[in-house]
Amino acid sequence: MYLVFRSLSVISLALAMLTAALPRYSIYFVVAIIVIILLLCLVEWFVPKTIKINGEKTNIVLEYGDLLKKTDGIIVIPVDRNYNTTVDDIIISGNTLHGKFINNIVRNKDAFVSELSSALESEPDEKGAFETQQPGHVVPVTIQGCTYYLLALSKLDQNNKAHCTPEEYAKAIETLMGYIDTNFNGRKIYMPLIGGGLSDVFGSINDTESLQILVSLIKLSQHARIDEIHIVIYKHSKHHALIQMVN
Repeated sequence: MYLVFRSLSVISLALAMLTAALPRYSIYFVVAIIVIILLLCLVEWFVPKTIKINGEKTNIVLEYGDLLKKTDGIIVIPVDRNYNTTVDDIIISGNTLHGKFINNIVRNKDAFVSELSSALESEPDEKGAFETQQPGHVVPVTIQGCTYYLLALSKLDQNNKAHCTPEEYAKAIETLMGYIDTNFNGRKIYMPLIGGGLSDVFGSINDTESLQILVSLIKLSQHARIDEIHIVIYKHSKHHALIQMVN
C-alpha cells in the first residue's frame, strides 16, 4: 500500500493549498477530480493485465497475489536441479517460494520424498538432494487436490548459492512450456516471476525487465493449445505498478 499512502499524502497537501486559494464551492469540484484520478491510479496499479499472444489464442494474465494460495489449475514452483527437500536456511531458504512450498504446502514429507524418488528414479542423499536434472525438467506432484509442476531451474554451488545462466534459463522456460502444452489438459497455468531472484540470469536489471523477458520467452514458445497463463507477482510495495509497464 506504499504508493497509495504516498498518493494520499500528496493529495492532502494539494487540498490544503487549494483550500486557501480557491472559493468554497470550487473546492468540492477539485476534490471530486482528485478522487477520480486516485481511483484511476488504483485501477492501473492493482487490476490484472492481459496480453494476447499466438494470434490471440492464448492469454498471459499478469496479476498480483500469493501463488501458494491458488487452489485450481496447475501451479509452477521453480526448484533447484537436485530437487532438494531440506529447508534449513542453508540449502533452501524458508523465504523462497521453494522453501515456502515445502514448509506450507507439503503435508506429508515422507510421501513427498517418495513421490520425488519415483519420478526421478533415484534416492536422495543424506542432505535430501537427488541426482542433478537438466534445466526445465518437470516433476508433477498432486497435494490436497492441487497439481504442482516442480521446475528444475537453478544449480547450487558448494556454498549453496543458486546459479542459472541466461541460456539455461531460456532452455528451462522453453522446456516448461512444451511440457505444459502436452500435459495441461485445458487447465489454467499459474507461475511466479520465474528466475527473478537469480542474479546470474538477470544481473542488475529490475523486476519489470525480468518480467518482460519471461513474457517474451513465453511468446516465443508458440504453444497455442494453452488457453491461459497467469504470472502471479507477490504482493509487495516494490512491485506495485510493475505489471502495467509490461507490453
